[in-house]
Amino acid sequence: MKTWIWILFALLIVSLTVSGQEIGVDSTYRTKPKITPFLVPSYSPEVKLMIVAGGMLTFQTGTDLDTKRSSLPFNVGWSTNNSKEIDFRPVIFGRKNNTRFFGRLSLKDMPDHYFGAGYDNGRNRELSDTTTAYQRFWYQADVNFVRRIYGNMFGGLRLDFNRTEATDLSLGMEQDPLIIQQGTDIKNSGVGIILQYDSRDFEVNANSGLLLNFTGTFYGNPINSDFKYRMYVLDYRQFKTIFRPGRILAWEVKVYNGSGDIPWSDLARIGTAFDLRGYRNGQYRDKTAGFGILEYRHTFRKMRAADKKLTPHRLVLWAGTGSLGGRIDKWNNWLPNFGIGYRFEVQPKINARIDFGFGVESTGFYINFNEAF
Repeated sequence: MKTWIWILFALLIVSLTVSGQEIGVDSTYRTKPKITPFLVPSYSPEVKLMIVAGGMLTFQTGTDLDTKRSSLPFNVGWSTNNSKEIDFRPVIFGRKNNTRFFGRLSLKDMPDHYFGAGYDNGRNRELSDTTTAYQRFWYQADVNFVRRIYGNMFGGLRLDFNRTEATDLSLGMEQDPLIIQQGTDIKNSGVGIILQYDSRDFEVNANSGLLLNFTGTFYGNPINSDFKYRMYVLDYRQFKTIFRPGRILAWEVKVYNGSGDIPWSDLARIGTAFDLRGYRNGQYRDKTAGFGILEYRHTFRKMRAADKKLTPHRLVLWAGTGSLGGRIDKWNNWLPNFGIGYRFEVQPKINARIDFGFGVESTGFYINFNEAF
C-alpha cells in the first residue's frame, strides 16, 4: 500500500509540473513558465542529513499586468537515517488575483520520536530508542481556496485530509496515555472556513503590507474522520521597508487553539521549518500553541554601480519565542529561538532559502524556496 501511495504522489507532482509547462506555451499567456531545478543537502534534527532534489516552477494565468506569477515548489528527499519525503506547496493566482489556490501535498516515511503532549514532556523527556522512537508514515492533502470579497478582504474554504501510521513503537511510546487511548493508525478529514485581510505586495516574498488570517477547521465522523475536534488558527504578519529598498523588517504572530478529542498526531506544533527554526519538528505539541518572530531581511546592493541596484543576495536574521499548553492561559514556559539565513533570487521575487536556527539544546539547517513567512 505504501509503495502505491509513493507512486501516486510522484506521478501527481510530475503531471502538475508538465501541465504548468503546457500552460505557459499557450499564446494567451503573457509569459512562459520558468523552472529552476536544484539538488542540495539539508539537515534538521528529525531527519539528519538529507539530499533534496526538486525545483520551482512559476507561470502566469493571465495576460493582464496585475496578475501575479503562480509558483509550484516541489522536492523529494532521502536522508542518512532512511527518511523519505515528498513535498509540494502550490500558490496559484487567478486572473487579476481575485482568486487564490494554495495548499500542501506531503508524504513522509521516516524514523521519528514522540515526546508526548505538553512543554514538560518536550523539554524533559529523554530522546532515545527505548523511550520516544517509532516509525512514522504520514501523508496530507491540505487544499485552500479563497476569493476576493471586497478590496483586500478574502473568504474561502479549506479541505484537509491526513493520515498517520505509527509502527515499531518504543516501550516508552507504547506506555504513553494518548497512544493507549487513541491508537497508532489515525485518519483525519476536516472542512474549514478562511477569512483574511491581505494587503501584501507579493505573498511569497513581501516587501510591504500585512496579512491577518483566520482559519477554523472542523474534523468529525460525518466526513470520515477518526476523531471529532476543532482547530482555530489566527495568523498576523506584517512587512515594512525601512531606510531603503531591500531592507525589510518582517514579523509574525501565530496562535493555534484546538478543542475536542484531538489525536496525538494532530496536536498544534511549534518548531518547524516555517516558524521556530532549529527545534525538532513534533517535539513540542499540545492543544494550543503560539509563537512570535521578528526578522530582518537585508538585500545587498551593487555598491560600485552608479545606480546601486539590488543584487540577488540577501542576509536574514531573526529572533523569536513560542509556548504551548492545554489552554492558552497555561503558557507558562517560553522557548527561545534565533538564527541566520541566506537568500538567493533564482527568479524575479522568488528566493531559494537557506536557514540555520538555534533553539534550546537544538539546531537545524534548512533549504527551501520562498520565505518562511
